[in-house]
Amino acid sequence: MTDPLAVLREQILELDTEIVRLLCRRMQLVQQIGRLKKNACIPVIDPGREDQVLNHVCSLPHSPLSTEHLMDLYRRIISISREMQLSLFSEK
Repeated sequence: MTDPLAVLREQILELDTEIVRLLCRRMQLVQQIGRLKKNACIPVIDPGREDQVLNHVCSLPHSPLSTEHLMDLYRRIISISREMQLSLFSEK
């Protein structure tokens, strides 16, 4: 007999693997953007763009995840993205 809890946990592990893969890909793009910003002397922080990202993700279907939780999650992702880009500006 299959344990339903074990099956669900295995599905979560599979999703976590995909989430990490996608986050890594997102951060690779963030680094590319950071290098372009550095070369063009464009500031890392762009509140308008950050608002655009937050508005976009909140417009996507996200039930049962609350909008507040989704915003918290993406604010953290944006914060990490900013940190990664700022670190590129300190490189020689």
